[in-house]
Amino acid sequence: LAHLFARIQSFPMTDSPIFRSTSPSDFWGNRWNHLVHEGLKQGVHKPVRRYTSSKWAGTVATFLVSGILHEYVWYVLFYVASFDNNNNNNNNN
Repeated sequence: LAHLFARIQSFPMTDSPIFRSTSPSDFWGNRWNHLVHEGLKQGVHKPVRRYTSSKWAGTVATFLVSGILHEYVWYVLFYVASFDNNNNNNNNN
């Protein structure tokens, strides 16, 4: 819709990952969640690799940041939602 009304160029978040992937590397690297992939690549991997001159360090840093982001999502989805639900139940008693 943004493309139609505001002439904003967009790209798909995924590229048929389940049906068109030829390998796990193709699935995770080329077809699954382009936005996060590019964000981690440009925001973590490349700067760490440039600073340390180590592909290994860039990969490890990217893996750690990805893990932290995943944990944050789980925290928000389950802990915060559970905490809010418990507070609402306590206020009703």
